[in-house]
Amino acid sequence: MTQDDIMDALQRQKQQLEGQLPSLLSRCQTDPERTVLTSAYARASQQWSEAVNKALRTNNPLLASLVGDLNNLQDDIAAMIAESADFGSLLQKIATGVGIGAKIVALIK
Repeated sequence: MTQDDIMDALQRQKQQLEGQLPSLLSRCQTDPERTVLTSAYARASQQWSEAVNKALRTNNPLLASLVGDLNNLQDDIAAMIAESADFGSLLQKIATGVGIGAKIVALIK
């Protein structure tokens, strides 16, 4: 696990949400859905920015697992977007990804 791997995973999450945000917002039917989505994007952006501003401690074996989980989840999200999957399930996956990102950021110094 390298610093680049960790940064790439966090950046990919941010960019995935950023690139799909207009399309996903148009699928929101309620204000709470819009809030969940925009909050997830804001948190993903913040996580990436925090990671950029910190030196990563990459010797923690949990980081490799979390980065792998995040990458797999991002692939699932991309597939769900392409398939126009159930929006509630998609929002849950996005929230899970942001939660994984928070764990990654917590492990870096």
